[in-house]
Amino acid sequence: MVLIMLGIHRWLRAGLFLTLVGALGACGGRVSDAAEPLDLVKPINLAESGQAVRFEFETNARNFHPGRPYVLDLEVQRHGPEPDSEQDMDGVHIPFELSLQRWVAGAWQDVATSDFYQARARNLGEPLPEWHASADWRYAQQVSMDASRYRLSIVTLPMETDARYHLNVRTVQPTAALQHYPAQLRVHADPLSGK
Repeated sequence: MVLIMLGIHRWLRAGLFLTLVGALGACGGRVSDAAEPLDLVKPINLAESGQAVRFEFETNARNFHPGRPYVLDLEVQRHGPEPDSEQDMDGVHIPFELSLQRWVAGAWQDVATSDFYQARARNLGEPLPEWHASADWRYAQQVSMDASRYRLSIVTLPMETDARYHLNVRTVQPTAALQHYPAQLRVHADPLSGK
């Protein structure tokens, strides 16, 4: 009986050890942030068309992790925690003109981007939604919300390390529903990836 108990005890210890090793391996699989993460923020007025924002930045080993997707997000400040006091962001379509350029061999070269709706239409062979007025525009899509803000994704930025970029963003038409909502654009590693 004692020998059986010792055998079971060894198997339990071995199982616990393997579970611990597996858990540590899963934690190690998380893609870490860069040492000084790329995180650029600029305000934008959504209530007027033609509002332009320009980001100029370089990616390097300290601020860029090639294993993480980087995105251009729109963050809209909420007015309060009560859902009834807020604009319904699912029905708001916010278009932008956007150009991403990379410095290559002494000249700026365009880097192609697409919004969520364009990528889905391309991948599934479906038409764009009727309200998606132009293939040249990039529309924001709500991806999360917390007590203080809405986060809307505009595009994933196809970038590489050790490169210089210009990102120009311009409002195309006024979004009257958001005229009293402070907003900002953010270039950063996608917070929903690598976690």
